[in-house]
Amino acid sequence: MDNVLMSGAGGSPFPYIFDALGDKYNLFVTDANPVIKLIYPDQRIITVPLVSQKNYAAVVRSLVKKHQIEYYIPLIDKEIPKALSLARKIPTLKVISPSLKFVQLCLNKYRLMRVLSQLGISRVDTKLATDLDQRIKFPLFLKPIASTGSRGAKKIINFDQLEAYFKLENYQRGEIMAQEYLEGDEYTVSVAVNNLNQLMAIVPKKIIVKKGITQHAVTEKNEFIENACRKIVEELQPAGPFNVQLRIANGEVKIFEINPRFSTTAILTCEAGVNEFDLCIRNYNSKSVKYIDDWKQGLHLFRRWESCFYES
Repeated sequence: MDNVLMSGAGGSPFPYIFDALGDKYNLFVTDANPVIKLIYPDQRIITVPLVSQKNYAAVVRSLVKKHQIEYYIPLIDKEIPKALSLARKIPTLKVISPSLKFVQLCLNKYRLMRVLSQLGISRVDTKLATDLDQRIKFPLFLKPIASTGSRGAKKIINFDQLEAYFKLENYQRGEIMAQEYLEGDEYTVSVAVNNLNQLMAIVPKKIIVKKGITQHAVTEKNEFIENACRKIVEELQPAGPFNVQLRIANGEVKIFEINPRFSTTAILTCEAGVNEFDLCIRNYNSKSVKYIDDWKQGLHLFRRWESCFYES
């Protein structure tokens, strides 16, 4: 079996991923929290530095060589460019990720909104916070241009809240963008694409409850969402798996974020019949792939708290 390295063992997709991949690959999973190794004593959990630490890349490189890793799946946004850089130094290492160009575009949320609008894929009214004046309409949704997840994201309804945001959140105006506040059903979408930009599946999941991460969602086919995701693949050539976050507002697809990686709801995609992790590995370098559209609709994911016990 191939040796696969994946990050984020302490995240919500686990322990599901152990079952989804464990019988197909020799799976090694990293995390910066040493407790995770104690919670999953029967798994190959490796404690590593935080992605932000200078020695992170060197530690991962030593793991790749020690365990003869063939595939590397980075699940942390800031880790992805480092993983792609590592692959350039180790030709035998295959990183399951979009191209660096696509990753850099997605991690600059303001530039991403402009590109999606220019290509006619999605239009969300977006301005830099430095350009806001008395003519703006509330409510607005503020978010850092370069943050990950929902850090610093906040709905505001007037100028007082706008001023308070910069005093309380510790951001400079040049670091923040403001978007129109979107009403409508929210979706998180798995788009499985291999490294040769071959599209393998699009699985929309309607969000029912979201608090930081999605807590309750259901798989649902949607032709408009699928068309928008196809355009992203055609126009931006991601050459790797990604996740789209959007709302359907007034009958239009409004994309407000793209994560250049597998999302935490990839486990719902897997359970619905599209194991996107396995697909991207098995179809690496494949010029011809089978498109999967017979996945299970109406399948719900409901996350709850789990109590874990371990001895120190």
